[in-house]
Amino acid sequence: MQSRRYFILLLSCLADCHDAVHFVINDHVAFVNAHAGLGKDLYGLSSHGTVDTNLCGAVGFVAGTALVGTDALADQSLTDTHRSYFTDLETIDFGPKYTWYEDPHNDVKWVGKSLDLQSRVAAKFIVDVSEYRQPISALVLYVSYENSKGETIITALRNPEVYDSSKNYYAFTFDGLNAADLRTELTLTMCMYEDMVVAVDVLYSMASYGNGKTGTLLTLCQALLAYSDCAKAYFD
Repeated sequence: MQSRRYFILLLSCLADCHDAVHFVINDHVAFVNAHAGLGKDLYGLSSHGTVDTNLCGAVGFVAGTALVGTDALADQSLTDTHRSYFTDLETIDFGPKYTWYEDPHNDVKWVGKSLDLQSRVAAKFIVDVSEYRQPISALVLYVSYENSKGETIITALRNPEVYDSSKNYYAFTFDGLNAADLRTELTLTMCMYEDMVVAVDVLYSMASYGNGKTGTLLTLCQALLAYSDCAKAYFD
């Protein structure tokens, strides 16, 4: 209980804070013990787990490696392989590496992709419209895939943003995948005026982003897939 009091005292000091504060909690026992009493012990919380407006700064909790361990996710649906992700990220398998290819007879040509992993998992699918003669607003990118529950999902992306004006590159941003679907293979279909196909279909999977990566970026990609695999095992 001593660690809980220290934790509550630390949070209580945030009442006059104006900036967002994020904690990395590596003592999951202290965190769980403290969290159980947040609703009644911490000034500024109107109810359990809900930050009241009296707390000027946003409080964010980021689970450290010890928090997201076998004690925190002690569910029988998790296999030994899933549990091993928490301690051995080398067990993570990436999907195949996808390469873009283009058909010279199409008006819109695929250039590549860029991933944003800082605040969310978002992919930018980049196209070259140098030979495209219709309004950019007429382009629609359909992203279709089968989610972890076996449902077919189709998302229509419109109004691409300028990616490189000197090369007539535009990008469609897609951030619609749930955690359990990050290994899913996406089918990208580029159309004009809703149903006129103007580029060859391509396949892509977020899992392939880790191919060829090294160092901390590789660790980040492995952790991302570990999170996805465990979410799929837990929620499905």
